[in-house]
Amino acid sequence: MRFLYIGAIQLPKRDAASIRVYNIGYAIKKGGHNVDYLCLESFGSEPVLWEDSTYHFVFSKETKGMEKMQELLFGTRTLVRLKELCRERRYDGVILYNTTSFIENKIIGYCRSEHIRVFGDVTEWYEARTPKGKKDLFPYVNALSVDRRIRKLDQKLDGVIAISRYLYEYYSKQGVSVIRIPPIFHYDRHYLDTDGECKTILYAGSPAVGKDEIGILIDAVKAVNRESVMLRLVFVGVNRPENVDTLEKYGITFKPRCNTDQVIEYVRASDFTVLFRREKRFAKAGYSTKVAESLFNGVPVLCNEIGGTDTDIENRKNGIKIKGLSMENVHEGLLQIARLNREESAEIRRNCRVIGDHLFNADHYVEQIDAFLRKDS
Repeated sequence: MRFLYIGAIQLPKRDAASIRVYNIGYAIKKGGHNVDYLCLESFGSEPVLWEDSTYHFVFSKETKGMEKMQELLFGTRTLVRLKELCRERRYDGVILYNTTSFIENKIIGYCRSEHIRVFGDVTEWYEARTPKGKKDLFPYVNALSVDRRIRKLDQKLDGVIAISRYLYEYYSKQGVSVIRIPPIFHYDRHYLDTDGECKTILYAGSPAVGKDEIGILIDAVKAVNRESVMLRLVFVGVNRPENVDTLEKYGITFKPRCNTDQVIEYVRASDFTVLFRREKRFAKAGYSTKVAESLFNGVPVLCNEIGGTDTDIENRKNGIKIKGLSMENVHEGLLQIARLNREESAEIRRNCRVIGDHLFNADHYVEQIDAFLRKDS
């Protein structure tokens, strides 16, 4: 069968979204199918062939910002491009990656008339925050539209690929055909063993407002390292603060933004990575690609317990998990890491390699995804 992935995605390895659909596509193709992509994030006038998949584009380089935002919401051009592509080659199904209710409604209507099956790949469910200015208006409207899609429209889909337990359970209760696929990967890994002395904790990425909590992490590391540096905290891709010289005295350093492959090397060279999030719906509905990639590469995770991504972390087995995001709890979690001896650290890393491969290796999901896509076809 031939499938077309549609959504605000880029060429492979550009961001979490492109990594997600690229690897799901890999598993689908390994099951004997063909996969192409229609990108609403990258710009291009001509299709791009990448590993037997063709990436098509809705926007050209001349597309203005306001035009792009309107399209991401309403999908008028997307529907036109979909019809063009369906005339050129027959698709058996489309997979919608986190689209708005406006886009999904249009595509379902068209695909039903053409006997094309429609699936969803759902990885997020954000709360809509009241806009404080013009810059907040698009995220607000987008969040409202996605919320409406999840509650009202997704029940009309032929099936949903859910990234988390939270979303899997939600769709199951709604009677929707659903499969749970966390972030998955398929690349050769080489595991590194650290020296076991002064532990390095890594945070890579750009913390969005109201998403990752890094302020309390910095304060807690400063407290642990007040007398001497027991831990090193490395930020990659985070803007350097004005007091960076002061922070370096506490073993806190900042590295510039880099590409995905370089980030993975930083991960492998670290003793722990970190994910701190508040107990909100978005944190339970989503699944951190950073955590999955860390475990996939045999590196344990320091996290707080909220019932989201952290459900795959077992304390002192493949990470350190604290109860809540209080200064006291974060401080204690950091001390647990600092006090791990060489043998304990090595054991946790061995556990991560086994668990990470079991949970996040794309090859382990090929048959499951194939059966899901063929169901009732």
